[in-house]
Amino acid sequence: MRCSATAMVVAFSLVTAGCSSDTGGSPPATPIGDPATGGMQPGGGGGGGGGTTTPGPTRDPNPPVGEPFTGLPANSWTLQYVNGAKCRNGQPAGVGINPSPGSDKLLIYLEGGGACFNSSCDVTAFDTPFLPPSDGIFDRNNADNPLRDYNMVYVPYCTGDVHAGDAPDAVIVNGLGVPVFHQFVGYRNIGLFLSRIVPTFPNLKQVVLTGISAGGFGAGLNADRVQRAFGSVPVVLVDDSGPPMSKRAIPTCLQKQFRQAWNLDATILADCGADCPNHDDWALDMMMHTVKRTTTSVTGLFSSVHDLVIRTFYGFGNDDCSPGLDRVVDADVYQNELLSLRQMTAPPGAIYGTYYVQGTGHTCLRGPCFSTTTTNGVALSTWLGSLLQGRGTHVGP
Repeated sequence: MRCSATAMVVAFSLVTAGCSSDTGGSPPATPIGDPATGGMQPGGGGGGGGGTTTPGPTRDPNPPVGEPFTGLPANSWTLQYVNGAKCRNGQPAGVGINPSPGSDKLLIYLEGGGACFNSSCDVTAFDTPFLPPSDGIFDRNNADNPLRDYNMVYVPYCTGDVHAGDAPDAVIVNGLGVPVFHQFVGYRNIGLFLSRIVPTFPNLKQVVLTGISAGGFGAGLNADRVQRAFGSVPVVLVDDSGPPMSKRAIPTCLQKQFRQAWNLDATILADCGADCPNHDDWALDMMMHTVKRTTTSVTGLFSSVHDLVIRTFYGFGNDDCSPGLDRVVDADVYQNELLSLRQMTAPPGAIYGTYYVQGTGHTCLRGPCFSTTTTNGVALSTWLGSLLQGRGTHVGP
């Protein structure tokens, strides 16, 4: 993962606790299909910078299935471009795939990175690698990693919309007053990726959908449609440091900015339907919808109780979203919101667990923190393993 000063001045910065170099894996495979370049025409959603909302595709209850990926080397990463998928700058996008022969389980990981929704957006951000590091949950040599033998799919993050938008050619006016075009198509990309991933891994018994930071948000916001795509195969959702909260932490003005900039009415809010009656106060309702999406769902949430990155992100809603610097959500408010999530009533048969740690840190699944974190005598890897086996517990403060 590359870290830079510019990545830290974007509207908010979602980065891992430690930055590492791009590592290992095989050279990228030949792209499958024609890489999409995308147009740059006026239109699209504008958050904090004006613009109009472009309607996206209607909710498809039966996601289309395309051709499987083929020629994938075992236990090695290859990048596969997907026709039509693109980054915020219009460049082609794809996924990293690492098959595990004989495995009937699949890990789908959504990368984190940042978000773009107002005039503070930095057009140089979201330059993320297209192949993951070899530590954390991707470490196949760690005996304590419950995901070590899973087939793995790595979804890079380059759309700036927490994997939830469908606003092609959206306009955000930058701090200099100049309109900048963006392809906020993370939600659309996920659909394209799923159409190739599902036929590539038939006869699965379990799918784990996870991600960190912006990818944690994205995993939660896409869980319903991922479950639809895999049908009767149970999907376990594990959200690392992307906690949805009430308007006490995420003011409605900020939720409205997200909705307008990324055209969420056509994506996740269309999925949520009647479970999200107020489209300017939807974050917590969306989580409730996700947890109850089936009576056999399994959901887990990891967070630091005073996560400074997310508190800064939500702080953009302070003072009715007026411009300002160095504003963060109060630490006690944030912790109380996390604790209130534990009181959420899950439907009969659903499994729900949380793992909270002290401090202001941010994310753990994608780095050494995954192997070194223990709270109240319970290792993070142990908690995750129990969750994958259908046992949800609440660990930590």
